[in-house]
Amino acid sequence: MAGQGWAATLLRVAALAFAVFGAIMAYLIFLYAPLAGMSAGAAVAAQQVTQWLWDAAFFVIALLAGRLYGQRRWPGPDRIAVKSPDRVDFVPVSSLLAVTGQGNYAALISETREVLHRATLAEMETLLSPHGFCRIHRSHLVRPSEIVSVRLKAGKVREVALPGGHSFPVSERHADHLGAHLSDPPVTG
Repeated sequence: MAGQGWAATLLRVAALAFAVFGAIMAYLIFLYAPLAGMSAGAAVAAQQVTQWLWDAAFFVIALLAGRLYGQRRWPGPDRIAVKSPDRVDFVPVSSLLAVTGQGNYAALISETREVLHRATLAEMETLLSPHGFCRIHRSHLVRPSEIVSVRLKAGKVREVALPGGHSFPVSERHADHLGAHLSDPPVTG
């Protein structure tokens, strides 16, 4: 069901539930009732079919809630909605090179532009870490796969350069963490 909308998922689950319910009712009416020597209504009551229906309904509701909750929410994790007084711009996460914290705002930096977004750096780190971003300084996040070069001092990364002429300092605290994210980390001593 991956890639389908919630309506298609709902229809498939409802069709499956209806088919299962129909099979249970057919069994009770045509096989169980005659063999037990009771009427169809008594067989349905004896097997507590209404309780089964409630269990099935709660299962379907839980399944759909899980499916809907697990789906991407608009605008989705692959783009960030940046609100201005007169419009909303959508910045693709794939175009981002770095994020710089500026108080309660974060500057979203791509190769060609910089956009100010109302979010803390901690919020942006939570949002972007699944996309490969890592913290290199208390004020900076970068995508290690976009690093063009690093400047070393005493065997540790002290500055990173990104496309478009952007460079950012790397703090002592985050140098080893960045080294673990680089494809060919420098030797630390």
